[in-house]
Amino acid sequence: MIQKILGALDIITAVLIGFAENLPREIIAIGGLYLIVKGAVFLLQGDKISLADLTIGIYMIFLSTGNNYMIISIITIAFLAQKGVVSIFS
Repeated sequence: MIQKILGALDIITAVLIGFAENLPREIIAIGGLYLIVKGAVFLLQGDKISLADLTIGIYMIFLSTGNNYMIISIITIAFLAQKGVVSIFS
């Protein structure tokens, strides 16, 4: 159950990155903090892929300052969306 919730939150976070230029910066920063906390918690439990969550969270904090690198955003959206879908359907 928690896996499906976290998967849905990953998809929501991917959408936040996609619409970052049109959303308040605080919302983007909250999404980044969510990924940083989630990444740190699961990284401490030994899940190596959570390093990607941590890195994307840091990128989202950077994104909330108004700096947007489209190719990085596309890669992070694709990663989070596929991870979310896999989490929901597995």
